[in-house]
Amino acid sequence: MWLGVRVSNSNLINDLEVNSQDKTTTWVSENETNETVQEPVWKNRNTMISKGNNKNPMRTQHEQIESFKKLWKEEYDVDLTDAQAFEYSNNLLGFFRTLLQIDSRMRQWNERLKKEPEGFAIPYGGTYSCAICHQRVTSENGWYDQFGMKCSVCQKAIKEGVIPGTVGTDRDSWYSSDDLKRKFGWHHSTVAKKIRTGELKVRHIKNNGGHWMYVFLKEENPNLLAP
Repeated sequence: MWLGVRVSNSNLINDLEVNSQDKTTTWVSENETNETVQEPVWKNRNTMISKGNNKNPMRTQHEQIESFKKLWKEEYDVDLTDAQAFEYSNNLLGFFRTLLQIDSRMRQWNERLKKEPEGFAIPYGGTYSCAICHQRVTSENGWYDQFGMKCSVCQKAIKEGVIPGTVGTDRDSWYSSDDLKRKFGWHHSTVAKKIRTGELKVRHIKNNGGHWMYVFLKEENPNLLAP
């Protein structure tokens, strides 16, 4: 979904009357039912109210839209229609809420790590992706620790020393086979040949003896060009 706005524009965010300090979020994942996020909502077509937040005076929807259009014009020198301003502002609010939810979840998980430093299985109900191989991660095959969220295969590779844990937290420290193809034009057959000849040093992640993925640490492959 295109937001139609750069999230970094604090003026646009502030004008939408979004105050993160007024949020109350106990969200864990998008599939769980204990979300209690308080967010600004449209009461009707004329008035905007804010749940649990009486600090800001209410402004009509027309005033909100006109203010948003003015800020957009100042930032991009483009005149929005009322419909566009309404859509963009609601998209921005929704995206900002999602960022708050993610931040709340990570705070809860990192707090839990203080009591469980070895990590823990992904809480039931959430669906995410592995920080290393990007495969689907759930409570059945996911693990979270100081090195981020990982599938069981990549977690095992870290535990057994096949790859360092920092592979999960420092994406700029290594290449995948797809990275090499995209950056250098090397097809998988070329990569395999360079591995056989020793031109590339690889960390090979396997799943039950079969291939899972290659990890090429930059510090072990200084011959690779900078990205």
